Amino acid sequence: MELIPQIETPSGGDYPAFKKAILDFAESLRTRLEKPLQGVEVNYVDRLIIEQNDGMNGLVLLKDLKEMVKNIELSFAFNLRDKNRIAIFSDLIALRQIGIKNIIVSEGAHPLKTRFKGAKPVYDIDVLSLTAMIKKGEINHNDFRVGAVTGASTLADGVRIKKLDKTGADEFLVNYSTDMDKSVIDLIKETGKPFFIVSEEGENDFLKGLFKKASGFGASGVIIKIKSRDLYEQEKLIDKWEKGR
Repeated sequence: MELIPQIETPSGGDYPAFKKAILDFAESLRTRLEKPLQGVEVNYVDRLIIEQNDGMNGLVLLKDLKEMVKNIELSFAFNLRDKNRIAIFSDLIALRQIGIKNIIVSEGAHPLKTRFKGAKPVYDIDVLSLTAMIKKGEINHNDFRVGAVTGASTLADGVRIKKLDKTGADEFLVNYSTDMDKSVIDLIKETGKPFFIVSEEGENDFLKGLFKKASGFGASGVIIKIKSRDLYEQEKLIDKWEKGR
């Protein structure tokens, strides 16, 4: 089973130190994951997801990391709360110039759940529409590998997953919750495409047994979302993952 960190871009602080912390973290994972996590064999596959939420522009960080390392696969995660299709088109042009073809797209939490509660959400298009636009070449860039973020708890989730599969989504990222429906997970498995269970790093209750549950579902791996400030406590972070508490 793969373990992939999804690191949020920083909203301040020492930027060079942050870049170094990312590379140190990747090296720590290579060393520490030689033993099982919560009884499950976990493999760090030299893949990092950089998430742009309310911090610095993720494209800047991706460009720097791309120039600094050659053996780590980079992905860009963004949400549709903050960008209309014009801004997304611009980002895709920049990503192609940087040389990054992996994108992960989510709807994004409503601003009321963020520190910018007065912000107006965009939601110009949804994940399904954007995936279709990319895969059909409607925005001139159909060579991106698209990871679609979805739930797996309701009938509506199942319908959406079928549509995303038909549209051409390359992998599925399932938000981890206590009410995940096995029948919906089975629909994802029927597509034959990789799928990952995504957990917020800070959700300690969810972390307990996370890897065993993901393994039981037959997931390709686990993605753990990490706040930028937590990256400086990386040894403690991995300790918590190992203990599941």
